[in-house]
Amino acid sequence: MKEDDDNPWQQLARTRLAKRQAQESPETYRARMKRDAYYLRRALALASELHNDEAPILSLPDELIVEIFLYVRDAGPSVESEFNLKALPPSWFESVTVCRRFRRIVVNSASLHTRLSTLTHSADNIERGLSLSKNLPVTLEVHRPSQRGRLYRLIRLHGGRIRKIYLRCSAECSKALPAWVSRLRHVRSIHILMGVPPEWTVDFPEMRRVSPCLSTLHISGADIPDSDGFLFRNVTELHLIDVGLEGLPFLQGVHKLEKLVLTNITMYRTQVGEWSTMELPGSLRLLEYTGATSRHFRLLDLLSPSPAVRLKLVCTAPPNEQLYGRCKAILATWLNGALVPEAAAIRVHSNTIVLDVRMDLWRCVDDVDANRDPDVQYHFYVDYHPFTRHLLPYAEHCQKLLAFTLETDMESHCTLFGDWTHAELNRFEMPHLRHLTIRLPRSSSDWDEDMCDNMFLLYRWLHARHGLHQGPLETLDIPAHAATILDEIPFTVDVCYIPDNRGLESVVIDKTWSTWRDMVQHVNITDDSNVLTLGLAA
Repeated sequence: MKEDDDNPWQQLARTRLAKRQAQESPETYRARMKRDAYYLRRALALASELHNDEAPILSLPDELIVEIFLYVRDAGPSVESEFNLKALPPSWFESVTVCRRFRRIVVNSASLHTRLSTLTHSADNIERGLSLSKNLPVTLEVHRPSQRGRLYRLIRLHGGRIRKIYLRCSAECSKALPAWVSRLRHVRSIHILMGVPPEWTVDFPEMRRVSPCLSTLHISGADIPDSDGFLFRNVTELHLIDVGLEGLPFLQGVHKLEKLVLTNITMYRTQVGEWSTMELPGSLRLLEYTGATSRHFRLLDLLSPSPAVRLKLVCTAPPNEQLYGRCKAILATWLNGALVPEAAAIRVHSNTIVLDVRMDLWRCVDDVDANRDPDVQYHFYVDYHPFTRHLLPYAEHCQKLLAFTLETDMESHCTLFGDWTHAELNRFEMPHLRHLTIRLPRSSSDWDEDMCDNMFLLYRWLHARHGLHQGPLETLDIPAHAATILDEIPFTVDVCYIPDNRGLESVVIDKTWSTWRDMVQHVNITDDSNVLTLGLAA
């Protein structure tokens, strides 16, 4: 019947279980009753289906629903990341207000309105969000700020409540920055975002009316002139990304800076000699420096190393670039004299194109046990099958190593581990090594040829070390499958031919080597692992 295709709820509204009318024949009456009963059963079945039952989420308390809404809110686009203005999703509050209870939760939960963005909020919704957030601190994200328009008037009224602000600017709207910053009386974090390469210059003289509460400043894609660093004076965390610098005075007068992140910094004066070496602020504790070309490291060449500052150096250039030699020389300046490390860690993993290498260095071996951050970290890329000595700092920086860590995947562990043991057997570049942890990646067979060769090299190294009167290794941490291979290595016999008095005949003297366990004071066998690690034992 054609009526069967209609909306069942409309059919239900037209259904009446009425008694037989005078003009109805018995056959017509039975047909009408049968049709009405069909519509009633159909409507009852639809009303009993799951989508009309109470949803499971409605059984949650309001506090958990608020947490879910916070996740939905924060999953939206941000001005700090890439976004398409023509394909923005609907605002989070439009997506979640699907029933009266959800709407009540959204309206009555002030914490849901503490992040406002022009990408998801109109000026009306931002004003409404400022009202619904009551007196809570607010994070504001603005795409292309302007001194004209309703949003700037809202900033003039509510700027004192904003604690964090993201400003994605263009060259046309950059002149509005000083006016916006001056209205943020209690702001603690400012993110100024621009395209790459830098297209405009931050006008520092006009930005002197900055909040004394400002502690975190991010500037991306802008030029910084030769200024006195007034804007940085009170910050404790400074991020400069894809920034052009005309001088070094931006670090002068900075007395509270604790973390400095510099990424792809360009020095516009080509003659490095125009500046003298500059001391880092005495309050600084962490310097993160990233570059991809030689010009990005001009600034780092000018900064004097400090034993109180931890360095995280990242080079994103392709492998085999000459730039890596320059980075290694920079590391040498941070590891000279009293700064020579006692513990080193190298972690090598394949990303299917090149090997991703991370090197950590500690100046005090006790810091490894204490789980403290490394004093120097270096992240770079190499081609396949590198040599360990090419990954480590210069040889003189390995003389004092008491602990060494090498973590690799299946793609490179055989070459790296074999190269390390060969180097130690021939040159003993780490003569004072005391603690060794080995976790070889488990292959398809424990008796894989490369695995057996590596374990035999380790056995030879332990024996050679013992023969040089260095004593047994203090600690050896090894996985179970590697220990099994070492246990299966037969005792080695030295055959020595000693001439007799006439120099013709010889006497054979047999000498059996000690087992690998006899050449280690403490052995700790761990579970099998998919990585290899040589380092300080727990």
